[in-house]
Order: sequence, then structure tokens, then C-alpha cells
Amino acid sequence: MPLSLDDLDRRLLAALQEDAGLSAHDLAQRCGSSEPTCQRRLRKLRDSGAIAAIVALLDPALSVAPLSVIIEVVLENQRTPHQQVFQQRMAGELSVSQCYMVSSEIDYLLIGHFGDIEDYHAFVERALMADNAVRNFRSMFVMKRTKFEAAIRLA
Repeated sequence: MPLSLDDLDRRLLAALQEDAGLSAHDLAQRCGSSEPTCQRRLRKLRDSGAIAAIVALLDPALSVAPLSVIIEVVLENQRTPHQQVFQQRMAGELSVSQCYMVSSEIDYLLIGHFGDIEDYHAFVERALMADNAVRNFRSMFVMKRTKFEAAIRLA
């Protein structure tokens, strides 16, 4: 059953999405609540899974994998066992930061980050070409990231 969020929960989550490093005091002030109430609500939100993780977003310039690639993948067979195997394989690939099952002419959309073209090519040979379940794939190399947001809309 999905967690029911009230106005304070939404304000807390919105503030955390802007700056997860806020102190409990600053968070309470920003949300118009007391510190103990904010801490209790945050605990409830973490325990319920509404807060999946608290992370730091780093400057992409720090990355040792500056080559970003969007990869469309079509499987030979779309049956659940084949999908599960593919999803597990992608979950184990460190170069793949995101894997989406999508509706369209393609089955999966991957976001990958590679050190260079040789690193990308090794991934393709290991994870896509060697997999008989992959019918075909198409890669698009990111030229420039013009927008990136990790926040989700709450209401």
C-alpha cells in the first residue's frame, strides 16, 4: 500500500531533494515545523521506503568515465525469463547506471558511462554481442548534457 503523504511530508521531501545536507534545525525551519517532528517524520519516511536513498550528486567532470552513451536494446524474445536474465546482467554491469524496460519498438533503454571508446567497445562485446538474447542494439553518444535533474515531482 503506498504511503499517504501530507503537506509536511511533501515539504520535507522537497527540501531534501534540493539539499539533503540540511541540518535537522534548518530543515525544520524551512518546512515550518519543530525539529523533533521533522526527525520523527523523516524516520517514518525512511522506514516506509519513501526515501529510497540519500546521496550526493557529483560534478560529472570528476568522472573517470566521461563517455556517456544511451543504448537502445531489442531482445530476441520478450518473455519474462529472458527479460529477467537481461535485467540481472545489466544490474551487474558497473558501466550501466540506468536500465529501463520501455514500451516502443525497443525493449530496454540503457544509460552507460565509459572511460573511452575502447571501454565502450569491450562492454558491447561482453554484454550485448555475446548475449544471444540480444537481437540488436543502437547507441547514441552524448555530445552535451543540457539538463539533469534527480528530483521527482510530489504533487
